[in-house]
Amino acid sequence: MSENSQRIGFKNTSILTICLQKGGAGKTTCAVNLAASYVHLGLKILFVDLDYQCNGTKLLGIDTATLNYEQTICYAMEHSLKFSDIVIPSKFENIDILPSSERLFDFNKNVSGSARQSFLLHPVFEDEALDNYDLVIIDTNPSPDSLFQSAIAISHYYLVPTPAENDVIDGLATVFKNAETIKKYLNPKLTFLGCSIQKFDKDS
Repeated sequence: MSENSQRIGFKNTSILTICLQKGGAGKTTCAVNLAASYVHLGLKILFVDLDYQCNGTKLLGIDTATLNYEQTICYAMEHSLKFSDIVIPSKFENIDILPSSERLFDFNKNVSGSARQSFLLHPVFEDEALDNYDLVIIDTNPSPDSLFQSAIAISHYYLVPTPAENDVIDGLATVFKNAETIKKYLNPKLTFLGCSIQKFDKDS
């Protein structure tokens, strides 16, 4: 059991954050495809959509237009609820989801600079029900904000989707710098898994 697992009170579940400080890098595509692949291997997945564009939520079959705000990850963090109070099934077997909300944008601004800005997910995951899942996959937005910080602060691993493009270097440097800062001060067990090459066209 890792030190991070002991700290938030669960035993067997790993938490993986997908992140890069660059828009359009394929983070959500990577996160959703990973979830589907792990399900194919027999794992049960909890998908957390921390991007206020809600693309992961939509790709997993949730209609954000009719979704009750009280069923979203934003509401859970706002009220320090346990995730099992809001989790819903996706349209895919063995993938449950904590859906996103456009209100995450304003929530993020409101908590920025507060004492809990890097610990927004800790109360949510302090839940014995997390042991029902083999893996938590957190999809993030492109900003190094409190949502990103909270995801990295509670994760065991992080993976960086890397587009096969010339201008990705700055985004990579930023995410490594920010993740290493969180590792140094808040989460010493955080492990970098590597980069996943996105948008590669062998014919171009």
